[in-house]
Amino acid sequence: MATNPGSGIIPPLVTPINADESVNYEQLGRIIDHVVDGGANAVFVAGSTGEFPRFAHETRDRIVAETVRLAARRVPVFAGVGDAGLALVKRNIAAAEKAGADVLVVPLPYYYPVRTDGEAHAFFKAVAAAASLPVMLYNIPGTCGASIGLDVAERLADIDNVVGIKDSGGDLPRLLETIRRLKGRRKDFAVVVGAEELCYEGLKNGADGVVPSMANPFPRLFAEMYRAALSHDDGRLRELCDLVDAMNHENNFSDSWLTAIVWRKKAMAHMGLCDGRCTEPYVPADAKADANVMKCVERYRRLFPK
Repeated sequence: MATNPGSGIIPPLVTPINADESVNYEQLGRIIDHVVDGGANAVFVAGSTGEFPRFAHETRDRIVAETVRLAARRVPVFAGVGDAGLALVKRNIAAAEKAGADVLVVPLPYYYPVRTDGEAHAFFKAVAAAASLPVMLYNIPGTCGASIGLDVAERLADIDNVVGIKDSGGDLPRLLETIRRLKGRRKDFAVVVGAEELCYEGLKNGADGVVPSMANPFPRLFAEMYRAALSHDDGRLRELCDLVDAMNHENNFSDSWLTAIVWRKKAMAHMGLCDGRCTEPYVPADAKADANVMKCVERYRRLFPK
């Protein structure tokens, strides 16, 4: 595993909100302290876990700026700059760079899916040219309606400031092929796992890091997982990844896209980190789901005491 901007555990931060859906920055600071103290190697703000498309651009700008301020250079800040088109992405890049972010995370444009390799390559090439910071590609077909082709990713890896790819597609053969092709092409190019169910296979086969939303409430679990991967302790790595899978399975209480975020925020509410609200619409946790979440919190506290 290389030492590069994508190495280690990079929690994609939730965005704590008040009843009127304004951002609670005091709680954001509490969350950042929690994950940094828990062993995070970086933080990722304005990603899917942060519910970024549901905030106005000016609010997103402030979320990034406040994250940079609150992180206080303890860890690098990865800033999501995704949007529906190139002009808006460039606007977000300028704001994130002004705020002092360290790495830009860029998915394909959403709503109008990019369906050809030529269009995707042209988009990311223009993004890289507009950025003075390192750029991490972000493959998340579930929200963008398309994947970043590996031929495109290989060509983009030849651009100096394109430093890695976060793969959240949940496709194991695709992830393994990404590692094989891109790590073979450029050793300092980071391949980062964005799907928690693939942490074991990814880390075992050479991924540089993981971006687990569950690290918001449970950072020490993932810090231990990464240490197990670095020390090639396959048994411990398998044990911790199985625990993550079990927790996610126990809390799959609705078909809402935000369900994972809901239960993570609910866990954080039990831990005194935030109020647990999500942006509307979403399906809230019922009593059974809440009880399952609390069991996960108790299990974490027992296994990973401070």
